[in-house]
Amino acid sequence: SSRPSSRMPRPEVIQSAGRVKIGTCTAVAHSNGLPCYISATSMIQPSKISVNRNVGLCSRATASDVKSLRVTDQAGLPCCMLTLVGTSVMYPGGRALIQFDFRDDLLLPPPQVGNNNEFGSNLLPCHQVCVSLQGEELACYDDGSRQKTRTYVFDSAYSVVEAGYTESVSLSLALPLDCPCSLRTDLVEIKILCKVEITVERKGGEGYDTLRLELPCEVVQDVAEDSIDCEEDEENSPRAAVGILPQEEGTAPVSQNGF
Repeated sequence: SSRPSSRMPRPEVIQSAGRVKIGTCTAVAHSNGLPCYISATSMIQPSKISVNRNVGLCSRATASDVKSLRVTDQAGLPCCMLTLVGTSVMYPGGRALIQFDFRDDLLLPPPQVGNNNEFGSNLLPCHQVCVSLQGEELACYDDGSRQKTRTYVFDSAYSVVEAGYTESVSLSLALPLDCPCSLRTDLVEIKILCKVEITVERKGGEGYDTLRLELPCEVVQDVAEDSIDCEEDEENSPRAAVGILPQEEGTAPVSQNGF
């Protein structure tokens, strides 16, 4: 005859929304609609939950954050020279500048400059430029999968371009003071992107295409208590009246997918 089992039934595990406290910042992993199970071992051993801090604190007196990209389509036809100022690392309340240059002397080799009278033979005619600062919050699960739980649109701007006549366009974007900082933990990830859309005319005038670029932007806490000496040193340092923006070799990555 079989003996009755002496094992007690295991209590039912109730899954609830997880919270992990990181210093003075409390990151909510999931809402009640998206439960994330956290084992008791992880709760009593904080070392099991790691935080990846990508960058440190950012000062307003940070070194120049300027980069230029030559934007082309997949066929290699140039569209514009894209210059980004202050988009790599930002802080809540900060501002970034995005400039589009359409001059042929910046986009074409010297032998081709001035030989583009018909406009369209060597350059892609641009009709509109759009920029935005957007963010998204992702829930991270134990199996490695991720799910978007929240999206942000902090600021956006656009401008119409007269192809062949407009030489440059400058747009400004600002982050609100309550903007979340970039964050990555085992439970949640918050990332901010600078997105660029350029509407161009197809070669031969057979319609329009939209070139889309997504550039990562790290949002960090601003160091408000910078020493006054550093600010005085910066004010007393010599400054050039005219500066040439550095240009990176290569072509900006262009995606035909949507935001």
